[in-house]
Amino acid sequence: MKPIHFFPIISLLAILSMLLTNIGCSTKEPPPPDLEKEEPVKIVSLAPTTATVDKEYVYHVEATGTPEYRWELLEGPAGMNMDQDGNIILSAESVKEGHHKVKIKVSNIVDGKVCEDIQTYTLECENKKDKKKDKKKIKDGNKVKFNSIRRQTREEAVVKKQEVIVQEQEKLHAQLPEVRKKEQKEAIKTQKAAVKKMEELKKRADELRKLQAEKEKRIAEERKIKEEQRLEIEKLRAKIKNEEEAARRKAEEIARTELQALQEKERLALEKKRKEAAEKAELIRLEKIELQNRLKAETRERKDERLAKIKREEAKRRRDLERMKKEAIRKQEEARLEQERIAKKLEDDKRRKKAEEIARKQQEVLDRLKELEKVVVPDKDKMSPEEFQKSNEEGKKVKMRYSFELSRWSFASFVELVRSRDFKLLFVSKSQKREFEVVSTDSRGFPIHELRSGGALDRNIYNTTRGLVVVEIPADKDVWGKYDTYLQRKLKTDGSYQLWLFFPHHFFAFLDNYARTYYQSHIKNPKKSFEDGAGNVMFTITKDYDFKILSMENTR
Repeated sequence: MKPIHFFPIISLLAILSMLLTNIGCSTKEPPPPDLEKEEPVKIVSLAPTTATVDKEYVYHVEATGTPEYRWELLEGPAGMNMDQDGNIILSAESVKEGHHKVKIKVSNIVDGKVCEDIQTYTLECENKKDKKKDKKKIKDGNKVKFNSIRRQTREEAVVKKQEVIVQEQEKLHAQLPEVRKKEQKEAIKTQKAAVKKMEELKKRADELRKLQAEKEKRIAEERKIKEEQRLEIEKLRAKIKNEEEAARRKAEEIARTELQALQEKERLALEKKRKEAAEKAELIRLEKIELQNRLKAETRERKDERLAKIKREEAKRRRDLERMKKEAIRKQEEARLEQERIAKKLEDDKRRKKAEEIARKQQEVLDRLKELEKVVVPDKDKMSPEEFQKSNEEGKKVKMRYSFELSRWSFASFVELVRSRDFKLLFVSKSQKREFEVVSTDSRGFPIHELRSGGALDRNIYNTTRGLVVVEIPADKDVWGKYDTYLQRKLKTDGSYQLWLFFPHHFFAFLDNYARTYYQSHIKNPKKSFEDGAGNVMFTITKDYDFKILSMENTR
């Protein structure tokens, strides 16, 4: 007896179930796209989950919804970056073997609210040595690709085979004994039911394939519509961008025109201010000239007062000198009496010689005092032209070095001294490119100057080669230093400028005579002459206009 064969229905059901799963059961058509309605963003692309060591990994993420999108890489391997066009790039040198979790977020704004979608996948990075494994995966992928074709062919083959089996079983039914006919009849009945079920399943699968085809067609149409919408949106964006660019250029042109107008207005205002400043400067210059003229007039009046004061002081000095002379004569007489008394007591020649030496020295002191009485600082206004010329010539012949020192003088008092004695106080540098004469002081005691370039000094009257710098002021050095600084800042000169004091030639003639007398009365080594031994002479002037020698070489 030929055996009865039953087809494995379970395998066929499994295949149909897989088919139903892949095709999908949803037959509901999606609503047509609404061009006016804003849609939340949604990622629609599938990420490549494999990467190869030493090869660049690139993934372009696609999404649907209302632009603009904001892309963020929340998690990924070291070296992975994502731009705002949805491109994920992992450089070749950053691809490390292993499994890496990647998390992507995209967001947009719909109806004023932030909508977002997140895609998460695992990136498997493999080494080049595993090429065989990679080829196998590609082969398996090709099998999956053609799975649906094989599945459909297998379904049709199964149905035909089931029909042949049913026909064969019906032929064998007549040959079976009665005992087995019942069993065979039940088997045939079961087999027919299975065939019917298979046909129904095949019919259902055909319907599902038809629905899937319609769905794919609809999706293609939707994609086409979305692409047209995207192109239209890009066209509108380009139009809006052009309009914005035109508006921007127009705004820039308007702004440039307004700026030019404002600059012209500011230029006119500045020109007006400059004109007003020039007029003001001219007014100040005229006022300054008037002030200088007024000061000159006041200076002449003060000069007469100073001359009267000097005359009184000179008379007082002569009285003091007379008193000193009388006192010296009295002391000389006392010394002479003492000498006579000592001479009477001395018996030997040695004591007599000593007494004679004392008397000789006292006589020398008296002679020097008489000589000092004759040394008077001449006033050039009282001198005849011949006397003045003679004193000038004598002053020009002086070869000694003199240093001038002041102590306990205020600057204003010192300026009065300079003016009363016909000295010159100039603010000049060593090069003497410009000369500023200090003519007076203001209410604060600061110098009032006048420009005297090239004509400040009469070279026939003043000794320009032996000008003395006012630097030795021990008691008031810090106070006097501010006047140089004041003039440098006001006149905008460099640091070489300094206050210089110049004396007339006749003053040096007097000073030389005075110094020679002082040297003779205070000499330490009589063998050295004045010219050879005196060297630098330091002198000063007191507030009583008294001239004193402070120090010189080879003197006590």
